[in-house]
Amino acid sequence: MNDPSHTDKPSILLGVAFLFLKIFSSLRLTVILLGASIFIVFAGTVAQIDKGIWFVVSEYFRTVIAWIPLNIFFPRTWDWIPQLSLPFPGGWLIGALLVINLTIAHILRFRIQAKGKRLWAGICIIVIGILSTWVIISNAFDTDSSKHSISPYWRISWQLIQGTVAGGILLAGCILLFRKLAGMILLHSGIILLMISELLTGLFSEEARMTIIEGATVNWVEDIREVECVVMDTSHPDRDDVIAIRESNLKPGSTISPPQLQFNLKVNRFLRNSQLYRWEPSTHNPATEGVGLEAVAKEITSVSGVAADEGVDMASVYIDLIEKNSGQKLGTWLLSTFIDETQPANVQGKEYRLCLRFKRTYKPYSIHLIDFRFDRYPGTNEPRNYSSDVRLTDPTKNIDRKVKIWMNNPLRYGGDTLYQASFIRDESGTVLQVVKNPSWMIPYVSCMIVAIGMLTHFGISLSQFLNRKKS
Repeated sequence: MNDPSHTDKPSILLGVAFLFLKIFSSLRLTVILLGASIFIVFAGTVAQIDKGIWFVVSEYFRTVIAWIPLNIFFPRTWDWIPQLSLPFPGGWLIGALLVINLTIAHILRFRIQAKGKRLWAGICIIVIGILSTWVIISNAFDTDSSKHSISPYWRISWQLIQGTVAGGILLAGCILLFRKLAGMILLHSGIILLMISELLTGLFSEEARMTIIEGATVNWVEDIREVECVVMDTSHPDRDDVIAIRESNLKPGSTISPPQLQFNLKVNRFLRNSQLYRWEPSTHNPATEGVGLEAVAKEITSVSGVAADEGVDMASVYIDLIEKNSGQKLGTWLLSTFIDETQPANVQGKEYRLCLRFKRTYKPYSIHLIDFRFDRYPGTNEPRNYSSDVRLTDPTKNIDRKVKIWMNNPLRYGGDTLYQASFIRDESGTVLQVVKNPSWMIPYVSCMIVAIGMLTHFGISLSQFLNRKKS
């Protein structure tokens, strides 16, 4: 006798596959996901009353599951609202499901309407369009705008023209394969590409700032969203050995034991956002060494995304130094991003320097600020233009050239884009925003693909309507 379990397995698998395809190609799922995306955007917006914009981006949009506090939807004075966080699909999960939904819907509903030579010609043109899109995107990675000065209007126009060319090639292939559905196919493909761009941006983009005083040279950037505790060994005559401890390791009560050091660092307190005050003898002071003998740090609420001053969290930490061999406590230091100078710590006759600073990343190139200008409209303090004349040097590539950076005209070099973002308060220097985003060109291409798809679909629909009306 035949085993019925063997004959039923294929049918069960087919049934499960059919159910999967039916669910994930459903228009209802599309509507539900679009509704969920509207809600997560709303929740992320109101959450910025209490949290900073980068926290919201990370915890609501660039995550699979977002834990949304219930009290953000009510006035903050309502203390009786339960302190409860509810799980909800995050931006990445919603985006991934939308991509799956659109892809499966295309496969099941939009069938190829070409045969023979037309079929192969359409496939070849689609492949050429995909390769052209990739070439346009990949060539944008290595753009070095320091070699030439291009008007920002022409630069953006050139990027849009390239996206239009790629979209035009893809449209030709879609027309051969799908005829009247070509515009819809291209439109959805552009949307999928745009969502993939956001995923790549969230995974691989880096954003930091470079602050330079006139006459100074800088080869590092700092991320104002994260801090690091730094220990410098200054005993060598020709160099300083630097140990940087990430913010994720600065948890109260945790002990960091770098093998290069003769002491451990124990985190006494970590204040994500703080303010320094002059110490009064009548108040408790955890610090026993350094600047902490004259100042105390008090925790304050984090900067919110709706703050008018667009400030940043200024962290502070109380660190205990403990000798490894004896376990003896050497003292407690107050380190803060408010304190620019490093603080000395003497361990067994060897001097170290301690500080808390924004996370630094060193670059292979250097930027020297020759001149910074802040132009205003005549008779007002309204900014008309910020500009920085800089010298770009990269010894690894024998590059040494002068470049001008101003508003809407960044410097692109080595995969980085340096924007004129702000300036030092006394106008003694510049603040450049340094962005490394390998997918920066994709939105230009995808938007042009979407635009071409929309225009084509609208044109075909309008033509059909006018023909019916004429007949």
